[in-house]
Amino acid sequence: MIGAFLGGNPPDVPAGKAGISLSVNTTDRQNLSTASWTLTGGGKTYTVNADASGRAYIEVDAGITYTVTLTHQGNYENDDPQTVITESTMQYGVLFDLFSYAAVSTVVIVQTSENTVVTATDGETTYTETSNASGIATFNGLPANSEWTFSIPQGTTKTVVISTLVTQVNLEPTYIYGVRIARSTSSPTSRCVYIDDCASFTPASGTALNSWAGNNLISGIRPVVFNGKTFTDLNKRDLTKTIDGSASNIDVAGNDALTVIPTWWLSITNDSTYIYIRFSNKQVDSSYHRYASMFDGEDVGQFAVGCFLGYNLNSKLYSRIGNTPTVNTSITDFITYSHNRGAGYDLFMGHHVIYLQALFTLLYRSTNCQTALGQGYVGGSAVQANTALSFSNDYGMAGSTSTTARMSFFWIHDFWGNIYQFIGGMKTNSSRQLMTIVDGLASINEADFTLQNTPVLSSNLSGYISDVVGTSETGFFPQACSGSATTYWCDYGYVLASYFPRFGGRYNNGDSAGCFFLGFNYSATETSSYVGSRLSYRAGGA
Repeated sequence: MIGAFLGGNPPDVPAGKAGISLSVNTTDRQNLSTASWTLTGGGKTYTVNADASGRAYIEVDAGITYTVTLTHQGNYENDDPQTVITESTMQYGVLFDLFSYAAVSTVVIVQTSENTVVTATDGETTYTETSNASGIATFNGLPANSEWTFSIPQGTTKTVVISTLVTQVNLEPTYIYGVRIARSTSSPTSRCVYIDDCASFTPASGTALNSWAGNNLISGIRPVVFNGKTFTDLNKRDLTKTIDGSASNIDVAGNDALTVIPTWWLSITNDSTYIYIRFSNKQVDSSYHRYASMFDGEDVGQFAVGCFLGYNLNSKLYSRIGNTPTVNTSITDFITYSHNRGAGYDLFMGHHVIYLQALFTLLYRSTNCQTALGQGYVGGSAVQANTALSFSNDYGMAGSTSTTARMSFFWIHDFWGNIYQFIGGMKTNSSRQLMTIVDGLASINEADFTLQNTPVLSSNLSGYISDVVGTSETGFFPQACSGSATTYWCDYGYVLASYFPRFGGRYNNGDSAGCFFLGFNYSATETSSYVGSRLSYRAGGA
C-alpha cells in the first residue's frame, strides 16, 4: 500500500531526495525485526532493515521509479513487490500487509475412505471435498483458530480447532459386519442372516470369497515367514516362496510359517432367540473387544498362528513343513515347548480360536464348516506330514468334498482334520464352567485363569453341539449337545470337569470334526497319538 504524504514539502527531506517510510503489518506481530526492504530503480539499489516494530525510514534519490521488495523470516504469506514513483522533497509510505499462513492459508487433510464426500462446516459456511484414491480430502484456506466440524455420509464426525499450518483429521468410517444366528433353527445356513454393513453380501463358498474378496476386514491377513526378528511376506499361492520369488526356507528350524491376522473389534452377544457376531474397525460399545491380540497387558494389534501343525525339535515348538506333527505329548509339555521359543511365542490360544471361529461364521454365513469350505483330512488312517498346499486364490483357502484332502483357512493348514490341537488359555473348573486367560501366557495353573459366566453342569456334556454360550468372553463354548452332523453347529463337543481342550478333529473323525469341535476332556499330563498342537505369536511385528 503506497501513498504520498500531503501537507507540503517537509523541510527535513532535502532537495533531490524523497523520504520513504516502510512498515509491516501481520496478524501475530512475530519476526518483524527480521524484515528488510530492497528498493531498486534507475540503476540504484537501497537496502534498509526493520526495527523491532517492523518499521524503517530511508531517503532515496528522487525522480526515479523504485520497485520495493520485502524479505523476512516469518511464517507469512508474502505481499507482492510494490512500485513507488518518487518526486523531490516528497515523503511516501509503503505498507506490506502480511497474513500468517496459519491465519489464511491453512491446510486440513482429512483421512477417510476412497471417493467419499467430506463436509466441513463452522455452523455458517459449508464446504465439501471428495477424497482421492488414497482416501485423502484436502481443504485449503479455512481460517486458523476457528472451529470446524468434518463429517462423512457414513456418520463419522469430528470437530477440530484449526490452529496450525496443517491440521490432520481422521474420519475413517465405522464399519460393522455382522451375522445373526437363530438359536432354535437347525439348518446351518437358514439360521444365519447377514446384518449391518454386510446385509447385502454374498457369502463365501468353498475357496471363493465372493463379496468378501478384497474387503477391509480380511485384506490385511497374510502369510509370512518369521525368523524371530523379521516378518517376510510369503507368496500367497505358494508358501515355499517369498513374495519376491526367493525360497522361503520354511523347512528350516527357526523359520516359522505364520498367518498374521490384524485384529478388528469383535462382539459376540446373545439373547434367548439369537446369537450376534459383529466385527468392527472401532470399539462401538463395551461388548466389543480385541482379546485375541492382547499380550502382557497391551493390545499389540494382531496375532499370528502357525500355518502348520506344531513340530517339536529339541524341546522347542515350530511351524514348518517337511515333518510329521508332534503327538504323544501333553499340553503341559507343549506349553513349555512353545514358551521355549522366546518372548511372544505361545500355544494356539482360546481367544485366537474364538476370533477365527467367528470370522469363519461371518464369511461363510454358515455353522457347517465342512460343507461350506471342505471336509478336511478326516477319512484317513494315520497322521499326515506337514506339507505346503498350493492355492488357487489369494486368501489361503483350500478344501473339497473329499475326506482325504487337506484343508486350509487363511493359510492355516489342517485348521480342522489330521490331528486334534491342544488349545492354551482355556479349561473347565470342577463345575464344568469355562475359565480363560486373556492376555497372559498359556498355563495349566487354575490360579492363572478367570472364571467366565457359563452354566454350571451337574454332569458331563457330549455329542453334536446344538447350542453355545455366545459371548465375547466365552465364544462358542458348548452348552447343549443334541444336534447332528448336519444341524445346528454340526461338530462334536465335550465338556467334562477340570479338563483342558482339544480342537478341530483328527484324521478319521468324519463329520464330527470342524472349526467348532471343542472337547474339554484331557488332563494336564494326558497324551494321545492323535492330539498335537499349533504355535502362535503375539508380540507385534511388521
